[in-house]
Amino acid sequence: MSSHTSSHSDVKGKVRRRAVDAAALFGSVVVGAVFYCYWCLDLFPLVEFRDWVVGVVQLHLSSRPVSLAFAWLAGTIAGNDVVALNALALMPVVASAVLAYLLGRRLGLGPVQSGVATLIWWFSPGVASALSWQATLHDRLAWLFSLLVLLVALRAMDRSRRVRGIVAANIAIAVLLAIGFRCKEASWFLLPALVAAAVVLPCSEGHRRRRLACIAGPVLIGVIDVVRHVFLTLPADARLHDHVLNGASARPLTALLAELAGGVRVLDGSSLVILCIPLLAAGAIICGGRRAWQTPSSRFWLFACLSFIAAFAIALPTKYRATYYLYVPTWLFALLLMLSLNIIADRVALLRRIPCATLLMTLGVATFWGARFVKRFESVELPLYRASGAFQASFAQIRRTLPQPPEREVWFVAPRSAYFAYKFWAGSKGGLLRLIYPGSNHPAVNDLESKVRGIRLEAFPSAVDDLPETGVVFIYDAYLRLVRVQLGAGQVLYQRGDD
Repeated sequence: MSSHTSSHSDVKGKVRRRAVDAAALFGSVVVGAVFYCYWCLDLFPLVEFRDWVVGVVQLHLSSRPVSLAFAWLAGTIAGNDVVALNALALMPVVASAVLAYLLGRRLGLGPVQSGVATLIWWFSPGVASALSWQATLHDRLAWLFSLLVLLVALRAMDRSRRVRGIVAANIAIAVLLAIGFRCKEASWFLLPALVAAAVVLPCSEGHRRRRLACIAGPVLIGVIDVVRHVFLTLPADARLHDHVLNGASARPLTALLAELAGGVRVLDGSSLVILCIPLLAAGAIICGGRRAWQTPSSRFWLFACLSFIAAFAIALPTKYRATYYLYVPTWLFALLLMLSLNIIADRVALLRRIPCATLLMTLGVATFWGARFVKRFESVELPLYRASGAFQASFAQIRRTLPQPPEREVWFVAPRSAYFAYKFWAGSKGGLLRLIYPGSNHPAVNDLESKVRGIRLEAFPSAVDDLPETGVVFIYDAYLRLVRVQLGAGQVLYQRGDD
């Protein structure tokens, strides 16, 4: 009778744990997905992405053919439908959130902590910046395949005990690794991360040798691929080399650290509080002596720390240190943050006396992070989304003023204060006109060679009359609302306020 009761309670416990897991997974994925669907689905296709979807870039000449092929496929499926294009571009992000939650559970986090780590990633400057620029499809797919590599590798390391299993693991990991490397260099952190997983994560000594055997082939191939890219591909592609590496970084390291901690480019006190949590955990482990490093929680923490450092270091030599470069390392930092809270709660005597101390600290960090994200989103991303709406609203007036796409040069003019204006009009003339004139077969919408001309003026609008002298000129204000349409410096076709 007692064994039957015990078995029944075990089943109920399993069901309860799975229900909590499912709820945490569903909540952490859906909350972020709904938020970004609301803001991103009607975002106008920006800069390079607008040309990728019509196949301007030759895939065989690119070092990132997988993500470019995905963009072209999205354009083939969605056509000129902006919402469909953005939905397809958002799919890798949603899939990554699911995989990130599962990886967090695999690396020692409970359901609530893994869910919070996923939410911190969703509502971080790196992800918000990446999702406000569709050209970060490179980063989105690189992270998706990085997660697949880590999950497959960790499972293979624990399950593969025979030669056949080890060979299969090498092949599967190598294929996923190669795909990730052909999305973006952000996935290069996988090489040290895989070695760290085999060496650092808790297991028996004999098992560690099998783990190393599971990743030996992929790591060797990956190292060769990275060396080839650094010493052959980058020097041969002058444009890519200049875009990524040439010149001093335009942003200081402190700005990147502030945004890593959820801030707005300034390394203030609240950012330092977040950044100090992993340091406190490191101090707690060190104070615990050699035995403290042998515990599973410390091993998971060390793996997360090494993986994060590798991912973050990739952004440091780059020319721009853009916020979206944090798209990949931010989840690893969130993982490190949650594991640090576990260690602090376990090693600090005062916190051990507080019931649910880890849960309370986790929810406190999540609340603190969320409040800072709202403030940042309102000041950094929200103006871009509003400008996107205003810019697309001008298309109806453009079509009324010019029923046919213009065959002559196209100029866009805006004040210098419209700092994001170039994101909307840069790129090929045809790539832009096909969205202004959806469904048109006019030759101008197929002109993918000519570039749209853009000017941002310091003295606006007084300097508008001086520029340019030829072509069709679309003049916008600082909020990307259409002010005037004219032919060169002469005939005014439309003036706001006259309609």
